[in-house]
Amino acid sequence: AKKQMASGSENALAILERANKSGALTEEFHITLYDRFKLEVKDIMLFLAKAKSGWKEEAKGARTMILHPLDLPVAFSSAISPLIKTLPSIILNAELGSLKLHVSPMRLKRILTIVEYVTNDAKEKMGQISAGAAQIQAGG
Repeated sequence: AKKQMASGSENALAILERANKSGALTEEFHITLYDRFKLEVKDIMLFLAKAKSGWKEEAKGARTMILHPLDLPVAFSSAISPLIKTLPSIILNAELGSLKLHVSPMRLKRILTIVEYVTNDAKEKMGQISAGAAQIQAGG
């Protein structure tokens, strides 16, 4: 396995050397030097509805919509050889198209209240986890 890694690194170095001579890291070199992954998240929407209401029915209307449907394509590339220090080890490209928000002062106040509640709840739970870990370490 080490021999394969070394030959793979040598191959990558040879490709990088050719790229440096040509003055550009073309798509061919990018394909060879990086593992690539694509992720597409489609139709992301955000609604704000009252608790215990028929939110599914309300979500169909524009009254509760804060963020209109949007797509978020993400491309992730990871260098095949960490030995090549001149190349970025990770490349992340995301493309955000049209972003349509419907926010009024009242909606903004509600959103901030939700964010505050969620963050306070998360802090409280993290405190409980830390206290529990300390108790375990203390042998209690």
